[in-house]
Amino acid sequence: MFFDLNFILLKIKIKIKKSLEIGDFVVIKRFTALSGKVKVGSYCKLINCKISGPVVLSEYVSIADNTLIKGKFDRRVQIGFGTIIGPNCIISCDYHFRHEGVINDLLLLQVLGDAYDSKKKNVCNDINIGKHVWIGCNVYIRPGVTIGDFATIGANSVVTKNVNSYEVYK
Repeated sequence: MFFDLNFILLKIKIKIKKSLEIGDFVVIKRFTALSGKVKVGSYCKLINCKISGPVVLSEYVSIADNTLIKGKFDRRVQIGFGTIIGPNCIISCDYHFRHEGVINDLLLLQVLGDAYDSKKKNVCNDINIGKHVWIGCNVYIRPGVTIGDFATIGANSVVTKNVNSYEVYK
């Protein structure tokens, strides 16, 4: 679903074909795109962002301009109550998916040597973001990361490991 109005204030719950569910009093501003299985909790604010499911946003989540949130297949992104996400962030379960085949395995084995494991074809895990997390601008959160409640992620950070509750990550 693509929204091309200046903004929309949804005062009622909306459910479209089990894939898109939007709670009460959600503000959706211009050029926000929602696709795939997306659940948006009540009182959320989405400003010019792209969200592709499976993604679950709890209540009172705020997402700023040009942010991309992307789940992939059965790997989902879950964002907790009251989380604020700054502009230009990328939160994605998408990773380097390879085509199946012997040639790819042989090439990667030759390049990576012992570090290559042919059984790990798709490296992708859920991303879980806790309650009341602040995420600064230009942040990239890698697949498999869990961020605890009340954590703060500094601007221009690349989050490659789990962040504990009440921790400041720079």
